[in-house]
Amino acid sequence: HVVLATPDLAQADRFLRGVLGFKKSDEIYTFMDLWFYHCNPRHHSIALTPMPGVRGLHHVMVEVKSFDDVGMAYDLCMSRNIPLSMTLGRHVNDRMVSFYVRTPSGFDIEYGWDAVTVDEETWTVAQYDRPSVWGHQMVAQTPPGALEAATT
Repeated sequence: HVVLATPDLAQADRFLRGVLGFKKSDEIYTFMDLWFYHCNPRHHSIALTPMPGVRGLHHVMVEVKSFDDVGMAYDLCMSRNIPLSMTLGRHVNDRMVSFYVRTPSGFDIEYGWDAVTVDEETWTVAQYDRPSVWGHQMVAQTPPGALEAATT
C-alpha cells in the first residue's frame, strides 16, 4: 500500500471513492489522522493523511511472507545503523506486524507481515483512537522539507 499526504482530505476522499471506486476500510484519529481504502480483499491499498499545504508520499508498505522475514530485516537494519522511523509493532486496524525504515529520499518503507483481508459481505468501517496495539514507537520524524518538496 501507499500512504499519501493531502492538503484536502475531503476532496481526496471524493476522488478515491467517487472516481476510482475505492471503498473505505476504516479511520484512525490521533496525532496523525488516517483514512484507509481498499479496492480488493487487501485491507487497504491507499491511505490518506491530511497535511495542509502538503502533497506527497508518506510511505510505501511491502508485505513479506513470514514473521521471520520481518525479524531478519529488522535485525539487519539495526546492525547496519539504518535509520528507523518507527520500531516493530502491530497496527490496530489491519493487524500488520511491521516496522518503518527511512529511505534516502525522505519517505518511509513499512516492512511487514500478516495483514487481515476485507470480506465485502461482512466488513464495517471502524474508527480507532490509536494506530497500534503495541510497539511502533516513533524514533524519527519526517525530515523538514521531505514532503513539502512534492508541492512544487
